[in-house]
Amino acid sequence: MDRGRAYADILLDRALREGGFPDARDRALLTELVMGTLRRRGTLDVSLSPHLSRPMEKTDALVRNALRLGAYQLLYTRIPERVAIFETVAAVKRTRGEKPAGLVNAVLRSMVRAERTPVLPGGEGPLRKSVELAAPLSLYHALLRSLGEKEAASFLAASLEKPPFVVRANAFRTSRDALMARLSEAGMNPVPCRYASHGILLGKPGGVHADPGFRSGAYLVMDEGAQLIAPLLVPGRGEELLDACAAPGGKTTHLAALSSGKARILAVDVSAGREKILRETVARLGANGIATAVHDFSAGPLPASSERFDKILVDAPCTGMGVIRRNPDAKWRFDPAD
Repeated sequence: MDRGRAYADILLDRALREGGFPDARDRALLTELVMGTLRRRGTLDVSLSPHLSRPMEKTDALVRNALRLGAYQLLYTRIPERVAIFETVAAVKRTRGEKPAGLVNAVLRSMVRAERTPVLPGGEGPLRKSVELAAPLSLYHALLRSLGEKEAASFLAASLEKPPFVVRANAFRTSRDALMARLSEAGMNPVPCRYASHGILLGKPGGVHADPGFRSGAYLVMDEGAQLIAPLLVPGRGEELLDACAAPGGKTTHLAALSSGKARILAVDVSAGREKILRETVARLGANGIATAVHDFSAGPLPASSERFDKILVDAPCTGMGVIRRNPDAKWRFDPAD
């Protein structure tokens, strides 16, 4: 994520599915540490800087992120400081050796001696506010221009909160009522979404990625707002549909489910890697009527031989700033030119 601009939610989802975390508490902790560190990264970097002899951005990438991870535990969790430091140092030692581990140990212990409080710049200007709200200064300035000071601060403060955990029942495998009953038995505290007819809000989602129902495609993680898009197209049986920016496949498979698998859907994305993720989602959910393809629409339309479509869904790539509570890594990819 720090160097290759990978997406945290995709990497985390893969780690939870393939990483061997049978205990729901371990999965919940991993999610909290990864996403919490990303949400608070700006504040963590400034808080770590007084304890380093070189600028944070010039530190080795793995060491830099280990420091953020350790600092997040010290500043924002109830994890005992000796546990936070020991586990962070041990992880660095396994991957980078004694010397980098020693640096991490020294910096984190220095933070403890400094009373484990976030460091903020002096004064009351934009720099202090951006650090307090853990946002890049460029993003804070952009939000000031578009929203004003009060709304910008409110938006960024809300983005530091944990988002609700919502799933969509896959109509190819089950119904929402049947899924809710099973999730309730599993202790996940399911509640039906207010607006999304297949959506379920989970109060205790820690067991999701180890749940056989999730692995077999009975449901997928999908925000309630995202679940409101496909129904707008009212996909019908026999219709030809195009999903032009389809990966990871939530809306594509929703379109298929709404048409009972009777629509013909071409799901397209810009790279082979994203098409692979798309195909994996389609296969896991058992969604019928979907073909996938790689195409970059910025380079031109689909080949002339392609069929015409009755309806087209375009969830075009954007800055992603509207979903930084769910995907906090997006704010660290913000480009004022976007």
